[in-house]
Amino acid sequence: MSESTPPAERNLPARLASFNVEAPGLRHWSEADLIEALAALNVSTDRAAFATAAAQVDTCGDLELRYVEGASSSGEDERTFIWLATRELWERWTSDLWPVDRLGRMLSYLIDAEYAAAWADNFTSPRADAVLDAIDATLARHDEGEPRRLAFQEIVDAAGMVPGQWETLLFDSLTEWSEVGDKKLAERGARLLAERVGRGHADAYLAAALIAARNWAGAAEHALAVPPEAELDAGFSEVTAHLCVVANDAARGAHWLNRANRQRKTTMGEMTLANEAVRTYLASRRESGSTNGDAEIPDDVRRAAKQAAAQATYFASMDFTNFKA
Repeated sequence: MSESTPPAERNLPARLASFNVEAPGLRHWSEADLIEALAALNVSTDRAAFATAAAQVDTCGDLELRYVEGASSSGEDERTFIWLATRELWERWTSDLWPVDRLGRMLSYLIDAEYAAAWADNFTSPRADAVLDAIDATLARHDEGEPRRLAFQEIVDAAGMVPGQWETLLFDSLTEWSEVGDKKLAERGARLLAERVGRGHADAYLAAALIAARNWAGAAEHALAVPPEAELDAGFSEVTAHLCVVANDAARGAHWLNRANRQRKTTMGEMTLANEAVRTYLASRRESGSTNGDAEIPDDVRRAAKQAAAQATYFASMDFTNFKA
């Protein structure tokens, strides 16, 4: 029959006849429904056969293409169903196999909120930590440095992301994960970000994310964990500095503000009032010879440091977003 023949007249299973490309919803289909619908299109498979076939191909796309090319229908919607059903079965039956196109797809799932929502509505989803485990395992098969950078870039390319996009999305995700209390995931994401962009420090990125999530105690804790020798951008040096003041560590606060001053010359008149207040206080301590961490920092200065940290986070985030690797 022709491609234009109505599905019911082609004796297709009822579930397949109701398939909607715009909202496939395959995660709600039973395995029996998926198998029956594929069989009606001349694609014969089951769990064992699918696992064998998946192990023999280099990518998910290779298996999708094999099934599409072997189908009895040339109808666009039905070929799309085969393509999407293959992805759904891969998530159910061979979730331990991570070819690069699946890694790219799930990198998007992990850090792109809009993509993640669409995927979760329609397909079985892996756990976020499983995606990070798979990325870590894939990169670990390559030597550090350029080989590992290229391996990760292949994943990014498979995700279809433009330069700078994944960094921004992952940075934003740190805040989202922090807001919902997934500390472990946020920490792992921060490490991945620092390692793969090759600059900054995981604790500095996480501290900024926790400010955005209004978790001041956690933000200060991670700011104190940033090693003094870490190479931070000027914006993140300022964020870390103000958080150290919030945590009552004037010496570390002065260290990071001095670092920021060397990186980016800014006069007092160009600063926010909160930033100026913190710097004035630290300067007065330095002049009086009291730069150790024993003396309690006044509450009003620490409140100013909170405000300055939030302001610095905004500008650091803007600078980071505009960075192109």
